[in-house]
Amino acid sequence: MAVVDLMFPGDGLPGAVSLQVPSRLAAMSEFRPMFAAGVAWLDAWAVRQGRPDFLALDEAGQQLALAAASMSKDDDASQFVQVVRFYAGLQYYSEPAIKTTFPYVGPPQPDGFPDFTNQPNEK
Repeated sequence: MAVVDLMFPGDGLPGAVSLQVPSRLAAMSEFRPMFAAGVAWLDAWAVRQGRPDFLALDEAGQQLALAAASMSKDDDASQFVQVVRFYAGLQYYSEPAIKTTFPYVGPPQPDGFPDFTNQPNEK
């Protein structure tokens, strides 16, 4: 829950925790071993910083721990951060309360590529 809250706090919008995103991630049983290994890695990182666990770190420390996990050569740590960011982001930005704050629903380039007379690969 703390990791998802750090990644998607809301900043003026509902946060991911208030939208129940962590519980939906927890229901993804195929990721439970990875989540457990990732949380264990974050706790071990916090211990190396002199704190009892990840939750005992302040927000800046938690952000540093996530950055360290993301850049780690330890697959458990780096995959944990990538998977949580991807699936939490997917869940978060799929929420109607979040989607409605981005009102544009048309195609990204409705007129095609007007500055090209040929396809990008043609000469």
